[in-house]
Amino acid sequence: MAEAPKRLALIPARGGSKRLPGKNVRAFGGRPMIVWSIEHAFQSGLFDAIVVSSEDEGIGRTAEQAGAKWARRPSKLATDRVEVDAVCLDYLKREAEAGRDWDILSILYATAPLRAVDDIVQVVGAVEGGGADFAMTVTRYPYSPFGALEVDEEGNAHLLWPDLALRSRQDLPTVRTDVGSTYAARVQAYLEVGNLYGPNLKVVEVPAERGVDIDTADDVALAEFYLARMGAR
Repeated sequence: MAEAPKRLALIPARGGSKRLPGKNVRAFGGRPMIVWSIEHAFQSGLFDAIVVSSEDEGIGRTAEQAGAKWARRPSKLATDRVEVDAVCLDYLKREAEAGRDWDILSILYATAPLRAVDDIVQVVGAVEGGGADFAMTVTRYPYSPFGALEVDEEGNAHLLWPDLALRSRQDLPTVRTDVGSTYAARVQAYLEVGNLYGPNLKVVEVPAERGVDIDTADDVALAEFYLARMGAR
């Protein structure tokens, strides 16, 4: 009998946010923001390990109190110029060096508290059972991105995609955007590609209220509105 794949949930959570200081442990819905993602991971029942990567003592202790493992992030990977992929790839490298190999990686953003547990199940399932190498939650754009304007230094606006912007809306493709919430990948494919947009990528479409990635005070207000509305159902 083949061994069951080993699944890792990794929650990147840097401590030095500039636009919304302390956002990862900011109170939201009665508990620290990051605890929502940790609880979602546990509730999914999928993972052999749930790890929070952070250089911040407060975040790390909060993660441990919620039952996750705290992986101390190297300081060189704790700046605002370091992408999430660099953090995750570094962690996987250090795990391999320690003799711990993983088959499926799920990356959960700490600032996406309104995801549903089933979003995780579907995204991981798209990789493990659906044959994808990569998967992520997406939602539809609230406005057509094909009408995007770029404003130059002189204040003049130019269509980024004039050939598309001037078409009839009925002739335009339906496009979706990554919501910054829930991802999964086959570890080997992720190591080879180095990012989450590799070939054989599948998406799980979610409504806008489950895709709020909190990065500003306005995002907090929007998420609190959605939380109140969801709780009223």
